[in-house]
Parts: sequence; C-alpha cells; structure tokens
Amino acid sequence: MRVDETGVSKDGIRRLLVKEFRAQGYLQELNRKFLHPLGLALEVIIDPSTEEEYFGGVLDYRQDDYGIVFGMKTDKEKAERIEKERVTKLGVRKGKFGWGVQPVGSVVNKADCK
Repeated sequence: MRVDETGVSKDGIRRLLVKEFRAQGYLQELNRKFLHPLGLALEVIIDPSTEEEYFGGVLDYRQDDYGIVFGMKTDKEKAERIEKERVTKLGVRKGKFGWGVQPVGSVVNKADCK
C-alpha cells in the first residue's frame, strides 16, 4: 500500500516505511533476536535505480542446525536504541495490561487501549 511522505496511507493508518524500518535497526534486531536463531531472515531489497526499499521475502535456512548468523558487523547503537525502546514499551504494557508480551489466547478490546 502506498504511503505519503509522512508514512500515512489512504486508509489513515501510519505505516513505517521499509527504509526507515531497516535504517533504524528494527530489521537487524528482528532478524538477530528472533528470526536468525530459527533459521529465518526477513529480506529487504533496495532497487538500484530508484533506491526504493521493499520487503523481498523470508529466507529459509531452517535445515541448518545453528540457524543464520550475520556475515557483517551488527550495529551496537541500533541494538541499544531498540532495546531501550522495547524495555520502555514493556513497562507501559505491564502497567496497562499486566503483561509485557501478550499471552497466547488473550484478547484486548480497543477500548482498553486508551
């Protein structure tokens, strides 16, 4: 879905642009902490002619017993910023709902989110 320069689409929902998702470290940390240990990796493709970034798919190396590891140095500053944001959000969620990570099977009504 196309978004304007602020990341808002026609339906009024803000969407994080893929470029921003990658540049701010969310892709690195999603892959490093969750997907890579499972042998998976979310791929971002950069169009060389337009420099537009888009999700290419999920790479599947589940057959490898160790999963996936980065072949390049990870960015410590990005990792620390994402972890700080995660811890802050978990604290708010624990205060509001009693949990940081939503338990399987639980449902939260939109009215409870205000």
